[in-house]
Amino acid sequence: MSRIKVQRGVPVPPPPRQNKYPWEFMQADDSFFLPVHSRKLQSSVLNAGNQWCARHRSSWKVETRRVGKGLRVWLRRRDGDRGN
Repeated sequence: MSRIKVQRGVPVPPPPRQNKYPWEFMQADDSFFLPVHSRKLQSSVLNAGNQWCARHRSSWKVETRRVGKGLRVWLRRRDGDRGN
């Protein structure tokens, strides 16, 4: 039998999260550009951004606009919000 030490009460660390979009590096009114556009992509970005905002900055929102042949995505404060 091997000599493996059993330990109790060691917490499981949370799994690492990989964000597809750079939300955590953005400040209010920052944006990024995606060089392609489709309704599916726009929906995916909005969904990912809104989920991120709900977890980290609930008073912020995501806005998207078609620009040329791509999609520009902004991280914005909701009306009346002055803080982080």
